[in-house]
Amino acid sequence: MYVCPTRWPALSDVHRMREDIIADKKFQCGLLINFDYATMLNSKKQGVSSGDRTGTIPFMAIDLLQEFTKPSAGFIHTFSHNLESLIYVLIWVCMLYQAPNEICCHKTAEQTCLKQWASAKTMSDIEALHDQKLGQLLSKTVFDHFTPYFEPMKPFVAQLYKLI
Repeated sequence: MYVCPTRWPALSDVHRMREDIIADKKFQCGLLINFDYATMLNSKKQGVSSGDRTGTIPFMAIDLLQEFTKPSAGFIHTFSHNLESLIYVLIWVCMLYQAPNEICCHKTAEQTCLKQWASAKTMSDIEALHDQKLGQLLSKTVFDHFTPYFEPMKPFVAQLYKLI
């Protein structure tokens, strides 16, 4: 059993209420969830307002990073952006875990080519992250840093990336 180890600071009472729903639960496997735009079932609000950012910066699709720093009229967040985000989560896991449920004790994201992913805070950091991700993925340099256990995942992750 796993317990949700980190509670991000809630931005509002609504966010806090959503976090409280899962905070004390125990899970048989990992929990990957983004409450940025989660809504309660009885809520009237539907969808995301234009100009709103959705996602966690290290895992945001390249187009979303660009849209976040330089908004354009008519931009549409699509399923392919979500698939791209999933690929970034897979890359993160394949580089920072030595086996299932075993985080590498000898390195952190800041000690790998993911440093810029993990440390992007300002608009200029996010613009630089956009360029870095684009370069890393086109050159496939991130695949050089997968831990030995996850080496067999390289072709799968590369194939997923080709889909987007």
